[in-house]
Amino acid sequence: MGFPIRSTMDSPTTMKFAVFLGPLVAKAKQALHMIHASQELTLLRARTSGREVIIVPKDDFAIIILQKASNK
Repeated sequence: MGFPIRSTMDSPTTMKFAVFLGPLVAKAKQALHMIHASQELTLLRARTSGREVIIVPKDDFAIIILQKASNK
């Protein structure tokens, strides 16, 4: 349903990420299916210069991790 269960961020920020990242996961699953129909999306990782998002989609929920990117 897109409702966060637990977060260390404030509620408006948490909801903003939940709303935007749900469709991103759906599009990634769709793209992967078009490229290789027998594969399933198990992890989605995106990084900018300042942040990193890691998403682990499951059947009934998704684990979303947002963290500051290290400068390695």
